[in-house]
Amino acid sequence: MKQFIFLAPVIILFSCNMEKEIDLKLPEYESKIVVECYLNPGSDFRLALFESVSYFDAPQLPTVDSALVIIRYNGNTDTLDYIGLSFAGKYFNYRSSTIVPADYTSQFTLEIIDKRGRRLTASTTIPILVPIDTVTIETNTDSLSFPLTRFTDNSSTADLYRYQVEENNFGREVTDFQFDDKLFETSQVAIGSNYSLKKNDQVTVSLFHLTREHFEFLESVAAAVDANGNPFGQPAVIKSNINGGLGIFTGVAVDQKTFLIP
Repeated sequence: MKQFIFLAPVIILFSCNMEKEIDLKLPEYESKIVVECYLNPGSDFRLALFESVSYFDAPQLPTVDSALVIIRYNGNTDTLDYIGLSFAGKYFNYRSSTIVPADYTSQFTLEIIDKRGRRLTASTTIPILVPIDTVTIETNTDSLSFPLTRFTDNSSTADLYRYQVEENNFGREVTDFQFDDKLFETSQVAIGSNYSLKKNDQVTVSLFHLTREHFEFLESVAAAVDANGNPFGQPAVIKSNINGGLGIFTGVAVDQKTFLIP
């Protein structure tokens, strides 16, 4: 009886309507310039330049035009021109006809000055390509498959990677994650995914060798996506190497294999 008397007020409390509207006066949002630039040897220089928007604004992608965009490396200076919004795997709106060199020792620097006088800077290097050794197809009793990808990691250096598997027929992402080579005790690495591919699916496997800044940027973006809309999640801060703005300026080293599931 004493236990029942103790619990009764608690039951009554939780049965009440506890909802209450509260007006919060949020500070006015100050937009920032957002940069994405990936230096991929063999491709031309491309860069995306946008304004950030408030979480409460309608979804939009405000571009920044008429900016001075300069990339310098090994005594060279390249100016990227505004070309309007374009898409080739990723969105970009600045471009140069110059081909990114396979230069794995020089430092590349970025300078951007927009028409409002805002100045952004960043620097990066291009990581050395780590090739895929083999891709074999593993199939279960339900005739579902996944690619088992093997590569050789340099055990004498600290390296960071991103692994992607995409099913090209419908543009479906099978797997996408980043990892540190500290996870492995041997230089011979094998990576798989879940059984989700079917016969005649066309698949692209990608192995990215990442800079530290690129790795931390991707990890922070993933954390921000997970925290979005979660009232119990910790607010996520995007880790950026752009001084004066947000985003990423980094070299890209990726090996890809495309094939059909037999």
